[in-house]
Amino acid sequence: MLQPGSKLGTYEVLEPLGAGGMGEVYRARDSRLGRDVALKVLPEHVGRDAHRLARFEREARVLAALNHPNIATLYGIDESTSTPALVLELVEGQTLADRLGEGALSITQAIAIARQIVAALDAAHERGIIHRDLKPSNVALRPDGTVKVLDFGLAKALEPERSAGPDNATVTNIERATVLGTPAYMSPEQARGLPVDKRADIWAFGCVLFEMLTGHRAFVGESTSEVVAKVIEREPDFDSVPKDTPPAVHKLLRRCLEKDPRRRLRDIGDALFDLEDEGAQLAAGPAPKRSAVKLGIAVAGAIALTAMAGWWLRPEEIRAAPILFTMSAPAQQVLVGTPVPSPDGNRLVYVATSTKGESALWLRALDSPIARPIAGTEGAIRPFWSPDGRFVGFATAESLKRVGLDGTPVQVIAPLVVPFAGATWNEDGVIVFTPTNRSPLHRVSAAGGVTQSVTELDVTRGENSHRYPHFLPGGRHFLFTARAGNREHTGIYVASLDSGRSKWLLAAQSPAMYVPPGKLLFVRDGALYAQGFNAETLELSGVAEAIYDDIPHQTQGASAEFAASSDGRVLAWGARLARELAFFDRGGAKLGVIGASGNYEQLRLSPDGKHAAVVVPDDDTGNRDIWVIELATGASTRLTSHPANDWFPVWSPDGAELLFASERNDEPGFYRTTLDDTRRDELVFRADPARLHDVFPTDWSRDGRQVVFHSFPQTRERGGGIWMIPMLGNPMPAEVVQTPFTDWVASFSPDGKWLAYMSNESGVEDVYVKSLKTARRHRVSAGGGSQPRWRHDGRELFFLRPGNQLMSVAVEPGNEFVSSPPKLLFAACGPTSVAWEYRYDVVADGERIFWLCPANDAASAATVVVNWAGH
Repeated sequence: MLQPGSKLGTYEVLEPLGAGGMGEVYRARDSRLGRDVALKVLPEHVGRDAHRLARFEREARVLAALNHPNIATLYGIDESTSTPALVLELVEGQTLADRLGEGALSITQAIAIARQIVAALDAAHERGIIHRDLKPSNVALRPDGTVKVLDFGLAKALEPERSAGPDNATVTNIERATVLGTPAYMSPEQARGLPVDKRADIWAFGCVLFEMLTGHRAFVGESTSEVVAKVIEREPDFDSVPKDTPPAVHKLLRRCLEKDPRRRLRDIGDALFDLEDEGAQLAAGPAPKRSAVKLGIAVAGAIALTAMAGWWLRPEEIRAAPILFTMSAPAQQVLVGTPVPSPDGNRLVYVATSTKGESALWLRALDSPIARPIAGTEGAIRPFWSPDGRFVGFATAESLKRVGLDGTPVQVIAPLVVPFAGATWNEDGVIVFTPTNRSPLHRVSAAGGVTQSVTELDVTRGENSHRYPHFLPGGRHFLFTARAGNREHTGIYVASLDSGRSKWLLAAQSPAMYVPPGKLLFVRDGALYAQGFNAETLELSGVAEAIYDDIPHQTQGASAEFAASSDGRVLAWGARLARELAFFDRGGAKLGVIGASGNYEQLRLSPDGKHAAVVVPDDDTGNRDIWVIELATGASTRLTSHPANDWFPVWSPDGAELLFASERNDEPGFYRTTLDDTRRDELVFRADPARLHDVFPTDWSRDGRQVVFHSFPQTRERGGGIWMIPMLGNPMPAEVVQTPFTDWVASFSPDGKWLAYMSNESGVEDVYVKSLKTARRHRVSAGGGSQPRWRHDGRELFFLRPGNQLMSVAVEPGNEFVSSPPKLLFAACGPTSVAWEYRYDVVADGERIFWLCPANDAASAATVVVNWAGH
């Protein structure tokens, strides 16, 4: 506690103003500028943690860039003492919490305040900044009627680690679920400890508006747990809202307080339309201004309602004013990923998966309500167009292919290994593509033939893949994204078919596209940007400007994705991925769902069956982190938080630790962490890039002595190999499966005698079992198989067949591997999973199967914008 008269640098403390979970606040005098400021001294644990302090300073720089009349300004950071302090605008007047202590506001007052809160949130959201702790005590009311939102974005910047009380404290750990916010105002997904986006602010705004109108909170309880339970399970008492509240405001409340974030109001700026409804014109003063792009989206939102029954545009509308749609797949189909506009922008091709898990390409014209499947494209992913729009290229699990839209049959162009990370096709019939997501780019004739590399990975920068190629006009130069272990080395380049040399353009890890008359489109921190680019001189110009926000991350690369027509007139991006952890019996009957839905990948059950480790792409960085879900309660805990991929979690035999792959600190290898409060990430094996370019652990032996992993060599002259390292003593790797093919995703049998793994030796991915003592091996599947799993007693082996068909193989005990023919148990939820995704796991006795399924009500709609920015 600072005393009046004490000094921090040029600031003299005058009096205390308050204290909370994010620090103590004082009125102070800035002797240099002669003004009073608010000085917020951060909690000591922030100053002691160099990593979190560095993160805070990065976030503070972003917050300082906010300049809006309804947001309290962050002037700077005082670092004259060991514990830093924020220098903030001093807002005179009472807080909204103080005012609500006197009772409910009139409708006129409530709407006037609400409009200014909306303006503040809208301005920040456009910059990619989320408040995460909006509540009445963080809203200041100046005597002149101006509303100021306080502590904007500081919840994220500070990331406190201790819990506090149920009222105005910021809570960071409730029943093992890592959350951030104030219980009475936090969204259900925030209360569950799931990653949050701007929709958490929209929920909190709804809570604040409800309280202003009624005089009481939407969710109350005598304890933190009781409040959180009501947030998750109960509806507010909407009947307590005054009867004379305008209908538009009633509707707005319900849209903001929708528990499912996918059904919630998507853009806080759209709330202005409800607050400015004819019945809501009770508050004086002009409405806060919004950007043209945001206004265009909001107006188009009314049109987007037609997406429920199918949508189409009349030909004259296709060349008219900007229009935004949401589109879904036909009945009994789920849209996967991003629709890709044709070069002329008149058609869209996309991947859709049936309820049986069968995927294919579908084609739809903008001027027609009818979509049709494209024959012969079963198992397709990532479509791309020929320049003349006559053909569509795509990938399957084993090949790059093309299909003619005039009925020309499917043709194989080149072999590849999924996951596939994009292709592009020029006017000369050359395709540049990624043969795997861990390689440089290759070229091949669109008619098929020999492939050859056209880029080279820069190992000095830690590059591990080149992906998302896109030809520039003329078809000789192309854009691509180079991905490295650390995000700062990941960026967009331009290269040439003629020289092989590449040129750095900018930092981003999304695809990049050129659209005339001279714009480079890319995604950074969840927003779609446009920047001037000369396709002849290959030079950038001007400043990158955000044109649309909330571009969701997609799986297979953890990057936000979009697509555009060649003239840039039509843009599209996919829906945010949402999966739920569901469990089934052996007959395929769904028994229930654990916890909340989320963007989950790579499911691994703990040995005792009480926890599940999952991988979740981070909303801010796009890189993956590891979370643990407690199956009894559904509570989730974030285990890792680093600007590098943390993935491929593997449980220790006792379930006390997790091993995972990471590329952090330019030290790719295996790290381990514990689940208790002493959690610390420890590097246990550093891979030598010259020998083992990419390493991914897949299992830990029952006796705790060995970890099996697969690796892809730098040269790509042969496929991946399977290796083991000892967990006791010196971790020297030894290769246990070495063939000319791609061998990966291995699993130890419980008795340690056998290794089940995948190989493409047969021409497709199949499951094999190999002895760990001899060279004997056996092919278990026929016609496709992936993700082998052993029952706890080793008497049964499970694997997936294409179409998410769960297969069972009975295994006899003994020194020889003897098994029954594979038997189909059931076809599970969702599209066919790629080999490394680990979308399912089996409990010890094999009686229950856990699966990462598309959430029952998951929004599979994609967003399409026609005629954006005057195109």
